[in-house]
Amino acid sequence: MTFLHAIVLVQLQRIEGARTVYSIYHLLKGKKSSQTIQDAHLFNLGVFFQTFPNLQRNVFDEIIHDLYQNGFITQQDELKFVLSEKGCQELAV
Repeated sequence: MTFLHAIVLVQLQRIEGARTVYSIYHLLKGKKSSQTIQDAHLFNLGVFFQTFPNLQRNVFDEIIHDLYQNGFITQQDELKFVLSEKGCQELAV
């Protein structure tokens, strides 16, 4: 698991399925929309804002796919994921 994979897991844990995975993508990129800024404050994710401004969407999609395929996250809705028990254990280490 890469550092970026772990960051995405932390963010998914905090949003608890309340937002789509792309809200995380926009936060990492630093999108200056009111929704992204509100999410950063609401879910205490401000520290991650614009940490990966050059992150490409296809790379982010691969990270989500990897986390899902390895059982760290489960799909709740079309674009909403939550941590599985394995994902929670990974963050607890």
